[in-house]
Amino acid sequence: MGIMDQLRRLLSKAKEEAGEVAAVARIKLDVRTLEAKRDHLLREIGRQALALHREGRGVREFDTACADVQKVEAEIRDREEELRRVRVRPDGADAAGTTA
Repeated sequence: MGIMDQLRRLLSKAKEEAGEVAAVARIKLDVRTLEAKRDHLLREIGRQALALHREGRGVREFDTACADVQKVEAEIRDREEELRRVRVRPDGADAAGTTA
């Protein structure tokens, strides 16, 4: 077997493996895209469930989870208010020393 035959066989094998790698990468990307879509849909379900809970039309089984979300939202508001207080000094300047 000549060197050219060996080279052709190696190139053919490399091409085949590159095709497999590309196929695997494509499939992995598809899976990640679908997982992101699923996560978005689940977040939307959660938003809708919370909205129904706030309207008093929620599903009883979600009451605890919705109450937990509302507690976290209250904590977020508290921390944001604390951040505003820290940023604005009594002299009207923010933490960087500039005035509004």
